[in-house]
Amino acid sequence: MIVSTSDGLFLSNVYTHASLYGRAKYFLVDDFDEETALEFLLKNGLSQEEAEIVVEYFGGKPVYLVEVINEKRAGRDIEEYCREQFMVRLNQVKPLVRKLNDPSILIDLGEREVLEYDELTEDMLMLARENVIFIDPVRGVIRPQGRLELKVIRFISEKL
Repeated sequence: MIVSTSDGLFLSNVYTHASLYGRAKYFLVDDFDEETALEFLLKNGLSQEEAEIVVEYFGGKPVYLVEVINEKRAGRDIEEYCREQFMVRLNQVKPLVRKLNDPSILIDLGEREVLEYDELTEDMLMLARENVIFIDPVRGVIRPQGRLELKVIRFISEKL
């Protein structure tokens, strides 16, 4: 059986569950690197400047890259679209901050981007459920779900 998901919490539970040890294989399919993302955007009609703005906001997350291409084809201003998506995500994440037991996790993520963990805290689990962070059970690290989440985390952590 093959299971494909972007749910980091689900992956962590499946991979680390004792009864599945030796029966489950974890294979990370990550976002495109910056060079690949830029090339993809340029081949699909974005200018160099637009492509760089998109990568700044979304990194190489394929779903966002496709959405941007569709927005460009519909005549939207790409920078405006990126700022709009940032605001949408910011307004989704801000209420979560009040629920954190220790908001310093956001400051640490904003500064280092990748944090090792020995044990998943309630804060980490909540942020993973809300797709703000990604749990990598093989490396024992958490990181922002994507570039957009990293930008939001950095913005919020400046206010903490």
